[in-house]
Amino acid sequence: MKANKITNSLLKYSVVGVFATVIHAIAVFLQVEFLLLKPYFANGIAFFFATSFSYFFNTFWSFKTRFNIDNVRKYFLVSSIGFIEAMVISGIWDMLGFSYVSGIFIVAILVPALGFLMNYFWTYKK
Repeated sequence: MKANKITNSLLKYSVVGVFATVIHAIAVFLQVEFLLLKPYFANGIAFFFATSFSYFFNTFWSFKTRFNIDNVRKYFLVSSIGFIEAMVISGIWDMLGFSYVSGIFIVAILVPALGFLMNYFWTYKK
């Protein structure tokens, strides 16, 4: 039963992550192309919107729980840790002389996986 619950949450978490990534990319594009914002600034704003979307859907759909200030704080902390992980992994990958493209794949696998585990076992621990 526990394995089914984890698998179900992981699948839903993955679907939410795909949609959040699309929201992030569209938000950056619109801000850079139409509002003429710098990409680094647009990415910061897009990160906030995508993370907010993810929090809402992961809370109510993936993990089937209710909003509370404790899980808001934890979720945004986990997301911020993921943001830092992505930068550190990319930096290490670059220092080792590997292609940044292969680094994208490493980040795309490790960061969401660690985020799911932290959210499942800490943010939404029951």
